[in-house]
Amino acid sequence: MASLPDLPNELLLELATYHSLLYIGIDAVIHGELREKYGGDLVIRSLSQTCRRLRHVFLPILFSRVHALLTWRNLPLMLSRPILGFHTNILEDRMIGIRDTPYVVPLIRSLSVTLEECRYRWQPIAEFIQVLGLLPDLENLTIIDPHLEAIPFLISACEGRTFPSVLTLAIDNVLGPIIPCFPNVRVLTSAGGGHNCLLESLRGKCEQISTIKNMDLYPGTVELLRDAISNVRCIEIWDNKRLEVGTLNLLQDMDALTELRYRYQAWNYDCIPREIDISAARRVLRSSKAVGVKTLRLQVLDSSVLLHEQVILVR
Repeated sequence: MASLPDLPNELLLELATYHSLLYIGIDAVIHGELREKYGGDLVIRSLSQTCRRLRHVFLPILFSRVHALLTWRNLPLMLSRPILGFHTNILEDRMIGIRDTPYVVPLIRSLSVTLEECRYRWQPIAEFIQVLGLLPDLENLTIIDPHLEAIPFLISACEGRTFPSVLTLAIDNVLGPIIPCFPNVRVLTSAGGGHNCLLESLRGKCEQISTIKNMDLYPGTVELLRDAISNVRCIEIWDNKRLEVGTLNLLQDMDALTELRYRYQAWNYDCIPREIDISAARRVLRSSKAVGVKTLRLQVLDSSVLLHEQVILVR
């Protein structure tokens, strides 16, 4: 009977995909929908330590996504600390660990951090920026929950630096001034309130962005969006408010818009799109100057897990 190491790499990689919590979506990170322990990590870690054959397959999976997150989900782990967020070292310890373990550096594709512990301390931010410069193949980056006191430290640490490998960026809206450090970002997710602050920082600097997520639709915000990212092709709206005709009409006559996505939780009946809302979304896509078929995606989620997707093609 064949043992696990006897299986081909394709089957071993397929087995790893069933540990779904290894692949935490950016929206789950932003909304704090994280488990105290990432399900599957211990299994993948154990497999990577079994033998050289399995280490070669599972070690890249284990370190492809790295998190240094202080959220209410891991609050029970921090209760022994005197003051939550002030005397914790999640970010600093994790960054030092990456820096001191060179063989994991080329494996990291996704990095998610919270800056909660950096309120009066600059060292975790310095370690974080140093590690960013060491990751040649980092594609996805999430930076959320900064204290106002920490923002000048971060902006100063990023000054004069660029991180060209990052293609997908999820960032707190008050951190807009550092976005030019990521010149090749294609997908931008906004976190927290104050989207206008983020868009004002983008004006004339990030025209390559094609997809923007978690954007509130208000008249002033949409006008800034048109001005800051005139070539945006995809807008993803999360269920912080109902998809309504009035707000959708603000998106008419976008130059390059080819796709609208609306994501809502299965339990949130108030946000289920009505037929009149769907018709308005179709009109928005038809009014776009982009050529070809447009797409409207209505996605039903349970926390961060996609349960169902309705795809409507607009010709």
